[in-house]
Amino acid sequence: MEVIPGRLNIRQGDISLSKTQAVVNAANTELWMGSGVAGALKERGGDVIEREAMAQAPIKPGGSVMTQGGELFADYVIHVATMEVGEPATANSVRLGTMGALALAKDNDIDSIAFPALGTGVGGISISECACAMLPVISRWLRENELPGTVDILLFSEEDMDIFLKVWEELKLEGEL
Repeated sequence: MEVIPGRLNIRQGDISLSKTQAVVNAANTELWMGSGVAGALKERGGDVIEREAMAQAPIKPGGSVMTQGGELFADYVIHVATMEVGEPATANSVRLGTMGALALAKDNDIDSIAFPALGTGVGGISISECACAMLPVISRWLRENELPGTVDILLFSEEDMDIFLKVWEELKLEGEL
């Protein structure tokens, strides 16, 4: 569903199949790619993504780095550290990582980017908490910046998508967007 016409879409989908210029990987601070989004991106895109990411590790929670997209449709993967290895993700690291990914996209002239629900897999935060952390950052960024031109939030299930859309509407009513 298009929530900001021409700029922001929230939908169900497989991020490893995204045809955006960049995709975002929910990572740990060591940037090794295990399961969930990271595993799917590595499986479809190849080991080169993980090798390039780990060469830039470690990074702080909320930090982000960029690698090539390997065999993905996307040219680039932006790795966002939402958690220390063995620790849970935090809403703050999701907020900082979302902003960092958008800044890397802008700095590298990336016009389209796809995000997963950061920190909700191994990181353990709820879909609702993730949406509350990501959506205000993305909304504000798109109001203040031309790049990236379009942002997709690709969610694993229809239920997750419904939660993101509900949080979007609640934040709009509260004046947070």
